[in-house]
Amino acid sequence: MRDASLDLARGRVAEALQAYGANGKLEARKYKAQAVEALIEDWNWDYDPAKSTLILAHLRRDVRVLNEMARAKLIERGIVEDGHAFRTEDGPRSFATGDQIVFLKNEGSLGVKNGMIARVIEARPGWFAAMIGEGEARRRVEVDQRFYANVDHGYATTIHKSQGATVDRVKVLATLSLDRHLAYVALTRHREDVALYYGAISFGKAGGLTKILSQSRAKETTLDYERGLPIAPRCALPKRAVSISCASPGRLLPTRSAGPSGRSKSSPISVPGSSRSAPARPRRSPETDDSQRRKGGQADGRRHHHIRQIDR
Repeated sequence: MRDASLDLARGRVAEALQAYGANGKLEARKYKAQAVEALIEDWNWDYDPAKSTLILAHLRRDVRVLNEMARAKLIERGIVEDGHAFRTEDGPRSFATGDQIVFLKNEGSLGVKNGMIARVIEARPGWFAAMIGEGEARRRVEVDQRFYANVDHGYATTIHKSQGATVDRVKVLATLSLDRHLAYVALTRHREDVALYYGAISFGKAGGLTKILSQSRAKETTLDYERGLPIAPRCALPKRAVSISCASPGRLLPTRSAGPSGRSKSSPISVPGSSRSAPARPRRSPETDDSQRRKGGQADGRRHHHIRQIDR
């Protein structure tokens, strides 16, 4: 399986999936709903409190369903109780001793980070204590809903949240929104075992599991927008240009560039999306400059002559 992980890291998705399939780690079902049910059944069968486990999915709505189904199985088996009410940022939850949870926001006072997994060891309404970390780094944290509410059940989490985590066993729900990077992250979070579940019909219509998991997408960022307005894309500027000022769409922005004499000159540029453009300044020929100077000289001579007439 290590070779399959290396193949994923090198972009050889077809070879990696062939290795996973040969080891019985690809679980295809006709529909996605059936794949979800199979994943939960296998997770429940393999569940061992002494082992760290994680269910991964790309979409948050899938994570929510997987968490509810997984916890219901543990309640049914008597491993965890219904628990006590806790008001989270995403709505009410119930936490009980034995629950696996995930922190969703960095908080220095608690020493927790976004995506960190923990296990509840004590709970009461609006409050719980949990153990985080492993080995010598293992420690207790106490959480009160009045001061920190960015927490949820952590049996399942998004692939993005799992980056940097390593657990014993992993189950992955594959959907059409996956790509090569997400597939690599999801299938390399385990120490001992990993399995991937998917709906064969939907993937077949989209070109197959290999095609979907081989696609590459540009990373999205919240910095692409500011105050709901798209930021103008970067443009190539002349090498001599040293700065550019920001303005709202439709305004001309001055840039500072060095002229032949080494002095800075200002010239307007048009913002992308602007309906106005910089006015073109006509270039004057040497003859025009000489003519202007002669006219200026004649005007100065007439002015001085008029002054002398007055003096007399």
